[in-house]
Amino acid sequence: MILDSFRDYLVSAGLTDDYRVQKTRWQEESLENQTGTDDTKFMVLKNAGGLKPDLDYFTPYVEIILIGIRQSNGSDLEQRMQEIMSYMQSSYNTEVFAIIEPTGQYSPVVFTEEERPVTTLTVRLINQM
Repeated sequence: MILDSFRDYLVSAGLTDDYRVQKTRWQEESLENQTGTDDTKFMVLKNAGGLKPDLDYFTPYVEIILIGIRQSNGSDLEQRMQEIMSYMQSSYNTEVFAIIEPTGQYSPVVFTEEERPVTTLTVRLINQM
């Protein structure tokens, strides 16, 4: 439910546009494009722990993983992470979440064996019980 609600938050702002959104783990549906011509970008949302609930609040963490197209430099991923962080600063309170905030900066871009750029960002969600 947390991942679905957070995904809806990102979708409502258009921050998932151009990305295939998946929950929990990245799964590339088609393995036929191993030559670097696959232009599908992925956004994976996964649980990343959280703080022990108290009487009023619980605080789950969500990790956003952006996976870019093969043989790109990842600058588009960095731009999308900046857009996500900016949106969180201006829209940090919703009907579902009392506070939405990044726990720090997004990670530097690294590359998979398939030459896809990857970056991550961990987000803290504070929910009222």
